[in-house]
Amino acid sequence: MTVAAKDFVDAGGSRSDGIREPIASGGGGMLPTGAAASSAAAASDSTEVRARLADACLTLRAAAALPDPEYLSLFRGGGLPLGYYGIIHGPGGIGKTREALRMIVLRTLGKRWHAWEPTDEPLTTLILSFEMGRAFVARLLEKIAHDLGEADAWELVADRIHIVGAPEFLGPFHAGLSTGEDLIGVIKDFGVNLVLIDSASEILGGHGGDTPEDYAPMVGMLKSVARSTNAHLCVIHHNRRLPAGARSQDAPADQIRGPASFVNASRWACAMDAYHGKTRITWHRVSFGAKPDASFFELDRQGIPRDAELGDERSNAGKLNRAKVLAAITAVGGLSRVAIQQATDLSESAVGEHLKHLVKEGVIVRAGSGRNISYVLPSSRAPEFALPGSST
Repeated sequence: MTVAAKDFVDAGGSRSDGIREPIASGGGGMLPTGAAASSAAAASDSTEVRARLADACLTLRAAAALPDPEYLSLFRGGGLPLGYYGIIHGPGGIGKTREALRMIVLRTLGKRWHAWEPTDEPLTTLILSFEMGRAFVARLLEKIAHDLGEADAWELVADRIHIVGAPEFLGPFHAGLSTGEDLIGVIKDFGVNLVLIDSASEILGGHGGDTPEDYAPMVGMLKSVARSTNAHLCVIHHNRRLPAGARSQDAPADQIRGPASFVNASRWACAMDAYHGKTRITWHRVSFGAKPDASFFELDRQGIPRDAELGDERSNAGKLNRAKVLAAITAVGGLSRVAIQQATDLSESAVGEHLKHLVKEGVIVRAGSGRNISYVLPSSRAPEFALPGSST
């Protein structure tokens, strides 16, 4: 027996398929024909939902015995959680896109990116580049892979990364972007779990509005795509535009263009800015873990990003502390790390950093092994590190 669509209308004006329909006037609140069948179906659905909920409900003891859900993010510590989006932002020309590409290569190879260690989740990436063509993006990725110094790095990543670049896909992508349905289909077809979008301004259509209403469609689309596919969407965005010659007094985290709702709906966000000749990464939002300390990278002559250290020798305090470490060693000919800490009143991490640099520069050498390691002056050279302001 075929039941007409109107037979599925209940007293509240809802059909079982979720479409709202008006109740015919003059019915006195009476249910249309077939309402009994609709009520039975609703009761059946409720029973099924209740059974599923009961199966999923665990005691605290049982839940605590479950393994850590590391598969829920692409990096340990809450980095790039699946089913959500995150933001990389900064001024133009700072290296945001290139560093994001390096992150993709490192994660595909199962390697650490700054403070974040990779999880065991295999990675397949879709890059949507509105500012660079596919061939240019591919060349950058190839150089980044070869720059790691591993012979098989390129072979391991070449088939795990998919690229859509300008100008080939701009029109079709923009045309179907309002709901994200086309993007959802592509992500599912290729088994993608990381999407890099460069940049958010292209999704916004290039308009100048920065209100919550201007950003709401994009935020809704990002959340819908991430939840529907259980992929992570990494969005590259720009900072606010300032008048010519003006400098922002805000911290890097507060310079992002757009309303607070855009950042608040993300699950991680980092700001990139120029700092003493390097590019600094400041993590100002990590919802599912601790915020890592600031880290640094720099671009080589070919524009390939590499990890960098700021180097505290830039400050007089850094020079003084490193000279203190060397002076303590020189006074007695050699010391253990613990003894150096006691002699200089510096922290363990600070002493370790200074010792690493002094060994690297050949000013001191390590002697012994295990717990008997000490740091001594090379027999063939005199100390060359003087205290700031000294005559020697």
